[in-house]
Amino acid sequence: MPSEIIGIGLAVLDHLMVVPEFPSQEGVVNSTQYQIQGGGMVATALVAAHRLGASTEFWGRVGDDENGHIILKELKSNGVSTSQMQVVSNGKTGVCFVMVKATNGERAFVVHSQKNLFVDLKSLNLERIKKAKVLLIDATWHEAAQQAAHFARSHGIPVVADIHDPSQPSLELLGLTDYAIIPRQLADVLSTKGDYTSALHNLKSRNVKVPIVTLGHQGCTYLYQDKVFRHPAFQVQAVDTTGAGDCFHGAFCFSLTRGLAVPHAVTFASAVAALVCTKLGGRSGIPTYEETINFMRGQGAKA
Repeated sequence: MPSEIIGIGLAVLDHLMVVPEFPSQEGVVNSTQYQIQGGGMVATALVAAHRLGASTEFWGRVGDDENGHIILKELKSNGVSTSQMQVVSNGKTGVCFVMVKATNGERAFVVHSQKNLFVDLKSLNLERIKKAKVLLIDATWHEAAQQAAHFARSHGIPVVADIHDPSQPSLELLGLTDYAIIPRQLADVLSTKGDYTSALHNLKSRNVKVPIVTLGHQGCTYLYQDKVFRHPAFQVQAVDTTGAGDCFHGAFCFSLTRGLAVPHAVTFASAVAALVCTKLGGRSGIPTYEETINFMRGQGAKA
């Protein structure tokens, strides 16, 4: 049975280490905690959306290696359908080493990228998208994302995009996107650094219906019905900010499946992203729907 949210993009394995400070050049620091969790932008977003109550499925690629099979197992254990995933012989699954600063949850990444994950696009079952409520894409499997977004748009299925880098292929995906949720780093490239209003209008000029820029602990800003809005971040004691943006995307997609208007969807997604930061890793802190609503009420936000 097709899922409410279909996601196409990245799945990796995160190795998380909590450190007192990031190491200086040639320095050594001792980790106080170590965990392995599934990661990746779209993959983590789908885990979040499922935990909130939506049915989700992941279209992505992993190698036929130990890391790939761990990712598959964890996605299944988190309720995400993997029936459309591609396990590639001789492919290498991506791995990310994450150093998390114990004092404030800031993190630094070392990425070992996926390799040799060629998949024939004819294997994509695009017909499944017709029965979905939302398509979520990132730019890591550009060709598949582009094809699926074209198909979704032609059948009236809204497309949500998580785009991070300013490469031409990535920016081309914005023209196929209804809701583009980008980080401040990309917004700074699209406009004068710090001028997020101009960045929002830049995205709008690229045919994005509702552009959103996430700003970390400063919240987010978005353009809706020709007005610019600013939403402050919910205040929590941050343990680790890994996955907060991914889960914002997942919660936003969940909100769309439930028919929430954009301002309410942004508030809900902001609450989920804040709660994710209270535990180590991008998935440990993902709340349920009830936990999110209770948190919002406790913060005085409309739930």
